[in-house]
Amino acid sequence: MPLWATNFDWEAIADRARILKDDHPSRLRDAISVSHPRFTGDELRARDRTTIPKEKETVAGLLEKARWLSRVRKHKAATEKTYLSWIRRFTYFRLRRLRESVTTLRPDSIDAYLDYVALEQ
Repeated sequence: MPLWATNFDWEAIADRARILKDDHPSRLRDAISVSHPRFTGDELRARDRTTIPKEKETVAGLLEKARWLSRVRKHKAATEKTYLSWIRRFTYFRLRRLRESVTTLRPDSIDAYLDYVALEQ
């Protein structure tokens, strides 16, 4: 098991898990409008496309570190490509929609991204 996996707070993630009701949109494979206390769905989508200062440099730096780690761990090229794609999308989501730093990671950021992927994508 990788070192990061032994240090990660898996219980915090598991504690946030919930059983979905039968009419939950992701179980029905239905698209729904996502509600937010401060923004409409259109405002959220516009926010997702609004660039943040130095975002390209931030994302490029993270991807370079991830690429280096992937190669040190001798991942297959397809695995590296997939990991980098998910890291890029998650990082842009955190920068643009959540407007948070990429230097720290909170469990609710992961929840927000998974909700976004399941309900909006």
